[in-house]
Amino acid sequence: MIEVATKTGLRPNEDGSSLGMQTAFRRHNQTAQFGNNLYDGLQESAFLNLIRQIKINESTLKYGLNYNADRYTESFNNSIFNRVDLVSGLFTEYTYKVDEYFIVIAGFRSDYHNTSSMHYSPRLNVRYNPTEDLALRFSAGKAFRIANVFVENANFLASSRDVVVSEELFSEEAWNMGFNFTYCFYLMGREGIINADAYRTNFENQVVVDAEQEGKLLFYNLTESSFAHTMQIDLGYELFDRFDMKLAYKINDV
Repeated sequence: MIEVATKTGLRPNEDGSSLGMQTAFRRHNQTAQFGNNLYDGLQESAFLNLIRQIKINESTLKYGLNYNADRYTESFNNSIFNRVDLVSGLFTEYTYKVDEYFIVIAGFRSDYHNTSSMHYSPRLNVRYNPTEDLALRFSAGKAFRIANVFVENANFLASSRDVVVSEELFSEEAWNMGFNFTYCFYLMGREGIINADAYRTNFENQVVVDAEQEGKLLFYNLTESSFAHTMQIDLGYELFDRFDMKLAYKINDV
């Protein structure tokens, strides 16, 4: 494994404006054997990111472009799975800060992938502190990714299943939105915290990992609906010095 990364920045004046450039180059080689199953994978990547930041009163505007190139050379048993991912993107992000108690971050990016064409990814984050002890957060956005099915599902390879990639796998795309509530309190002179989260993820496309077929492990694209609801509430409290307690309850509906 070899990785090289650089980060360079310029601040032409003292008003908070800046210009930055990030680069990364990596070469990862992995070989694994699961009984009679043999896997060999090589990833070669190059990444470039240019960011410009401008201060506008109490607000901040960021924009820039990035380029990501990945070449994968993979083999599993006697099957070859090679691909090249080239992604060019433009992005912008605006941070609106009313005061220390209300912040809005809105962003948008567009990416062109060499096989799946254009992807548009908006996002929004809001934080509001009505009091010093209470914080309310809301987030929503869309994203896409390219699945690496063998590396991400290596636990399934240690079996006698026949691995079948039944079709060309497309990019995964999903919308996500959620809400967070955090409240800090003092009881009997000791600090406690209540935290609650509720999130929903809705997939427009997903790479399905199907291990329910007898004797087979199938990878294919989503053909029906797919979503996930996650809700959690937890309570933390300091019972006495150097002794903290945490209780949590979580629900997943997937």
